[in-house]
Amino acid sequence: MHISKYLPIIGIILFIYVIWSSKPFEIMEIFSKISFLYVSVAIFFGVVISLMRSFRWKMIVNLHQIHYPLKDCFLAWLVGIAAGTVTLGRIGDFIKAFYLKSKEKSFGKCLSTVIVDRIFELSVVIGFALLGIVFLNYFFGYNFIFYIAVFLFAATFILAIYIFSKKWLARKLLKFVFYYFIPKKYKEKTKSNFNSFYDSIETVKNRKKKIFIILFLSAGIWMFSIIQIQIIGLALGLELDYFFLLFIMSLVIIIELIPVTVSGFGTRESFLIFSFSLINIGKESAIAFSLLYYIIAYLFFGIIGFIIWAKRPVNIDISEEDNNQNDSVTNQIQLPTHE
Repeated sequence: MHISKYLPIIGIILFIYVIWSSKPFEIMEIFSKISFLYVSVAIFFGVVISLMRSFRWKMIVNLHQIHYPLKDCFLAWLVGIAAGTVTLGRIGDFIKAFYLKSKEKSFGKCLSTVIVDRIFELSVVIGFALLGIVFLNYFFGYNFIFYIAVFLFAATFILAIYIFSKKWLARKLLKFVFYYFIPKKYKEKTKSNFNSFYDSIETVKNRKKKIFIILFLSAGIWMFSIIQIQIIGLALGLELDYFFLLFIMSLVIIIELIPVTVSGFGTRESFLIFSFSLINIGKESAIAFSLLYYIIAYLFFGIIGFIIWAKRPVNIDISEEDNNQNDSVTNQIQLPTHE
């Protein structure tokens, strides 16, 4: 029995409980008064933010010495959003590595670009989340649970980065998995991808100036995203403080990555109900805000991503083919190509 199959049920049950323990008709009434002008502006901001995130990924791809046009990065990014909305912890976002494989035969190298991109994003979010804990403590009183939860997450994240930045340590920790869980026919592929992954990591580590530029860009992207989230609040008639959202939504992103729910349903609403109660905003408004945030930030772009995915399906294969074979596969499955 794979327990992971049943984890989404926890989120669904929690989400249903949150909705029905509130006033569903009041939530519907809040939505009936929504400002579509603000919704349109928020969607426009979402397009800009997606382009900025695609550009950051392209910068990371360039560090790996892979040529992949910005247009294709953007299309792959949208597919990543689509896959992320239907997987626990948004793990489906890693599908971008398979699209990138149309230009680079080493899957380990392609996977490295996506992992490094996620590390940059989470580093910024965790930094603001820790500030958010201080913010909550200073303005709303001490909350020991939040301190423990976020600091544990941050410590785990830093430890994971350290482990995976050390090839010898990662090899030791993964040796058991390699010998007992990787089928014999995939062992050579896995070895090759493991080595190419760490070769790519070493290349990135040596570009310290670029690392700081991308980190700075990541912070700018997240801070710009908060303006979009403010606009989402205005669409519902909520005037939310920028710095309140900056800290609270950083915590929301971390909560959404907890692998007990798809797209953060249930856990996101529960946390926002608590957070908004601190500034005297009711449960129903918090739930409406959470749902509209999901619709604009994830669902809208996810639908576009699914359409791209359907028209340009990706070959899920971790093997390392030669360039000629890779090009034929690319043509066959119609991966995004520079036009």
